[in-house]
Amino acid sequence: MKNEVLFQRIKKLVSIERKIGIAVLDCLFEIDKRRAYAELKYDGLYTYCIKELGFSDSQAYQRIQAMRALKEIPELKPLIESGSLTVSSVSKVQTHLRQEKKSGTQRSLTEKKDLFVSMNHCSSRQVDTKLAEVRGEKLKRKLVLELDEELETLWTHVKNLTAHKSKDQDAEVLRILATEWLKRNDPMEKSKRQLSRSKLNNIDLIKTKTEPKPKPQTQTPSDSSHPAPNPTLINPSISRPPQRTVPLSTWLAPKTRPTIQTRHLPQKLKHQIWTRDQAQCTRCHSRYALEIDHKFPFALGGENTADNLRLLCRSCNQFAARQVFGTRKTDTT
Repeated sequence: MKNEVLFQRIKKLVSIERKIGIAVLDCLFEIDKRRAYAELKYDGLYTYCIKELGFSDSQAYQRIQAMRALKEIPELKPLIESGSLTVSSVSKVQTHLRQEKKSGTQRSLTEKKDLFVSMNHCSSRQVDTKLAEVRGEKLKRKLVLELDEELETLWTHVKNLTAHKSKDQDAEVLRILATEWLKRNDPMEKSKRQLSRSKLNNIDLIKTKTEPKPKPQTQTPSDSSHPAPNPTLINPSISRPPQRTVPLSTWLAPKTRPTIQTRHLPQKLKHQIWTRDQAQCTRCHSRYALEIDHKFPFALGGENTADNLRLLCRSCNQFAARQVFGTRKTDTT
């Protein structure tokens, strides 16, 4: 199956999935309106969705909130069907409106509709950011970690050592660890340090060249430390040791060394690539798992020049390799 056919097929399936999702919300609306879940001895729609339909807690909550939003604003249906609004986004906005209502803030129907429409083509993170701005808050992301015994011991040790800086706050401990790790491992920071060191070395070299050399001290004949005169200068008859003469051509001939093509890139060149490509993938603009890639593959004789190098994320790098070498070659490596 060609990629074009595969892309067209999944688009069609996603469109069908969205229509089915709208149909599910319509059914939930009717079940809630009739209180039909009571016939099956469920105490509410949420319990019915989990125990009868097999939804997870988050899936049941999102669908119920989206259903209630569609109940009040039916104009949201075509937006969900087209994909410009997701069920998750509608659920988050509806939850925000309910919290506002509890706190005493009541929006008009037009204001609610405008708030939903403003979330068009927004990711889940962007929706959270916009809602936080509406509330006048700074967005905070929750991070849940599962620690085994060894990792818990390490985490406790780090917390104890950073207690003065972190004030026993896990978020501050994580900030300290992330900052220190990036200082040591971020390619941009590494190259900046290398460049600053080379600049300092050049400045020191220039200073040593420009500084006046100390004049040699003249010694008087009465000085006991005066070295003994060279006998060959006083008496030319004394024979000198023979000197080896080297042909001038050997000094002028260029010293040729065999050039060995290597994957190693100088730090200055790495910094140039990272700076030029703005520390992001040149294909998809991702900043995750970036790698320096040869446009013309190194295995086929590609050179380590800035014009032949680019930043790619891991996925785009593997995709580009498959385009050149095929799936069998890349899957075995």
